[in-house]
This record gives sequence, C-alpha cells and structure tokens, in this order.
Amino acid sequence: MSSESQQEELEVLKSIYDGDDAFKQMSDSVFHYKFGEDGCNKSFIVEISWPSNYPEELPVINMELFYNKHLVTGVKESIKSSLLQQASDLIGMSMTFSLFEWVKDNLNTLITVQPDTPLVQQSVSEIYYSFISADFILLL
Repeated sequence: MSSESQQEELEVLKSIYDGDDAFKQMSDSVFHYKFGEDGCNKSFIVEISWPSNYPEELPVINMELFYNKHLVTGVKESIKSSLLQQASDLIGMSMTFSLFEWVKDNLNTLITVQPDTPLVQQSVSEIYYSFISADFILLL
C-alpha cells in the first residue's frame, strides 16, 4: 500500500467497523464484508481489493469466494457489475465504506433472483447410500 489516501481510508475503516463481525480486513488492501446470516442461501461476501493506484483507479470487486459458492452466477455478476458502476462514480475518493453501504441499502434488489433454498439439496445419507449402491454394483 503506497498512498497516503489509502492509509487514511484504512484507519477510517478500522474505526467505523470496529466490533462489526461482518467486516474483515484480510490485508492492508483487501477487505471482506458479509451480508446476510450464516446458513441463509441469500447471504454472501463482497471482497474489495485496492490496486496500487486506488482511489485514482477502480478497486477490484471479487465475488468468486468459497463462501459464495451457493450464489447463482447471474447474482454474483450483477452484484459485481453494480458495484463497479457505483465505484466509477466515486473515482478519486475513498469508496470502500460507500460501496459496502450501497450493497446494504440495495440488498433486497441485488438478491431478488437468488433462490431461498439451494438449487440442489441432497442429504449426507442419500450421498452415502448412492456410494454404497455404486460400490455394490461394481462388485457384481
């Protein structure tokens, strides 16, 4: 992290999100914010990374996190493109907090097409028995 404005924004983020379990600082330039509750099919994490010239260039928005594996591809793409559009309006300014807040304010719209339950649900016992059956068939 090279810029004084990045250092200032980092201090502000630490102050704002102190005690907020949804916010995680992964490094001096990578931040996660979790929206929704664990176990909810509509919850997700947004990762914002600052390139070396941030805030004079767009941050990197990443939705391809393991936590987000349940999200429909279109939902992830929509969240990312919407955030990049918001960020383009904020070039030159500290924007990480504003972007996370924008997601909070627009959460219901962003996840409208995300199903309430996983598209494929299979219990552990169903998976186990299918493996047992497959092994049995192979033995015959």
